[in-house]
Amino acid sequence: MQNVTMVTEINRIDVIRLFDKHIYPHIIGDLKLLDFIQPKTHGNGCSIPTAMLILSSLEFIGYLLRPTGNLDDTQGNITTALKHNNYFPDTYTTEVIENLVIFYRHGIMHSFYPRQTATKIYGIHKSDNILLIENLVCEGHNITSLNVNVLSLNFKAFVDKLYQEVFITDDTIILESILKGFKLRYPEYLTNTSPTTDQTTIPYGVNSNK
Repeated sequence: MQNVTMVTEINRIDVIRLFDKHIYPHIIGDLKLLDFIQPKTHGNGCSIPTAMLILSSLEFIGYLLRPTGNLDDTQGNITTALKHNNYFPDTYTTEVIENLVIFYRHGIMHSFYPRQTATKIYGIHKSDNILLIENLVCEGHNITSLNVNVLSLNFKAFVDKLYQEVFITDDTIILESILKGFKLRYPEYLTNTSPTTDQTTIPYGVNSNK
């Protein structure tokens, strides 16, 4: 029992390090910069790049949270993150999650813009409204539009809650899953190599001089 407890605490320290050296500096740090860019102040709000960062991060974190995570299972990974411990609001229904994956994640990652259907227009924007999905009218067309400001707010709260969970959880499987997934992706991440250079972001533990 003592050995199990010791391993759990070692894993906890390593997962905290993952958050401190990767998730907060790069994912949340970059997201805060993108959040600062709003249509009212910059003309173009960088809505799509902001959504790209959030959705790809949800996919990655969801993969880490799954003991049998599969990097190719985009919908399963994003769903896992969005449903984890109910950290996201109830507005993230099964239908909303499917739309986020199919029309937004797949659309903007492969062709920059959200996917469309023959009968429905999907848009993406930033606004001060509190709805995640807004029904807008643009040039006479009805548009179902994702409010990235709300998505960002919810995502940052999720990361904070997950970070707090890591500090107090007795769930050894969660800690092991996060570490296993990250080590499979970046086997040398616990080395002392800095995760960044002045020029480029690299996976933690990868030698930038290669």
